[in-house]
Amino acid sequence: MRQFFTLYRFEIKKIFQKPYVPALLALSTALTLFLNVRPFLGEQTVAYVDEQQQFHFETVSNYEAIQLERRFAREDAGKPLDNEAVWTMQEMNRRYQEIYNQYAPDLTCVLLNHSLVFEPLGRTRVNPVAEHIEYPADYAYQSLERGREEEFSSQLLSQEEIAYWEREGTRLTTPFVMEYTGGWRGILEKASWLNLMALVFALISLCSSFSDDDAYKTRPLLASAAHSRMPLTLARLAAGVSLACGCVLLLFGLTAAIQFFVHGAGGAQMPIQLLELESDQKGIGDVYLSNSCRDMTAGQAVLVTVGMSLLIALFAGALSMLLSKLLRRAVPALALPLGLLLLSMIFEPPFYYYDRVRAQIWSYMPIQRLYQTFLADERLVSLGGVQLDCIPVSVLFYGGLAAVALVTCIWLCKARAVDKM
Repeated sequence: MRQFFTLYRFEIKKIFQKPYVPALLALSTALTLFLNVRPFLGEQTVAYVDEQQQFHFETVSNYEAIQLERRFAREDAGKPLDNEAVWTMQEMNRRYQEIYNQYAPDLTCVLLNHSLVFEPLGRTRVNPVAEHIEYPADYAYQSLERGREEEFSSQLLSQEEIAYWEREGTRLTTPFVMEYTGGWRGILEKASWLNLMALVFALISLCSSFSDDDAYKTRPLLASAAHSRMPLTLARLAAGVSLACGCVLLLFGLTAAIQFFVHGAGGAQMPIQLLELESDQKGIGDVYLSNSCRDMTAGQAVLVTVGMSLLIALFAGALSMLLSKLLRRAVPALALPLGLLLLSMIFEPPFYYYDRVRAQIWSYMPIQRLYQTFLADERLVSLGGVQLDCIPVSVLFYGGLAAVALVTCIWLCKARAVDKM
């Protein structure tokens, strides 16, 4: 075991001795900081009523606006999103409408007070200030039901799949309980960029894992060491996997630290149906989490997203090392997966809305699984007569591919199949 850890540390140091690896990691970290800090820059105009019932209409920084929103969110946190909550919000906005119009003529008064009611209601596709709806919260939940039916149709679900998700939907308890979820929402909204950076970092850093033996003429020496060949291979694979997954944890950990510092860590129990996570992701159409039947909270959504990111990073690292072993050159080992990744980002298949099978297959491409909206994919896969949704299927698929790539690397090393070429 001591020999393994000695080799493991050696392989880690060898990876970071390549100047582009720490530079790329530093660049990814800097971009993560920029993505997280940029929304706090700039200014916005807000209106609110303080504890002394004084009306304020002022321009503040985005950071100050977030802190004001958190402050007023405490008034409604833990309360149900029901008709009483909506009527209270509407009545307060109506009461200060005349004062508000002195600063913003012809605009509807929208205060930061009760924003925790206003924003989730808007995500149900109901106008939060529409007074012609007698029971706005009831209408909002009916709107969610209609949205789910539209979602079933847009994803071309079968009757068996619809029945499955209708059963899942019965586990959702309404009225939903409101929570301020700014921190959890911020992590999910940045997931696609973080995953993309981590994936590119893994592919570039590990594309020469085995080909360096040829570049530095050390392959014959290593191949002749019959008893050290296997421990060295295992240590090299462990170092590569650690690097790929470690980058994911670093970027998501940094994002979580910033988001929780600014927004707080509350709201983990908020249903994902009230999260604002709109995306233009291709492959599953105009899907929003508000239309999902999945019984999942904001905290669980973040854990699932990070877990999926780790799994795909593991697969990317294993694939990069396998190609390095097979092709014995760093450039083609990098060009092949990176080219496919870029192609999947640029290419827009024409079969999204009419070919269920091909659209579902395409949705399992790595770039599609790296977006947080994969949580809204409700197309099932039948394995052995058991209906599975996209999360366990993705775990089985990418976990199996990663295992195959790693085992193949070990077999090639043991059999010396490539060394004999």
